[in-house]
Amino acid sequence: MHNQTVKTKSKSKNNKENTFCKHLNVNESQLHKALAWYHSAMQNTQQTKTTH
Repeated sequence: MHNQTVKTKSKSKNNKENTFCKHLNVNESQLHKALAWYHSAMQNTQQTKTTH
């Protein structure tokens, strides 16, 4: 029963990502690349602010 709950949660996340990707007309790998780029850019911005 516990395993089903975990699967449902991960499936729910995938459904949200799927819906979001369809809304933006991108595939999931493009979404993950964009998120990685965004997080990287945000980290670089934070580092630049602290060095000044």
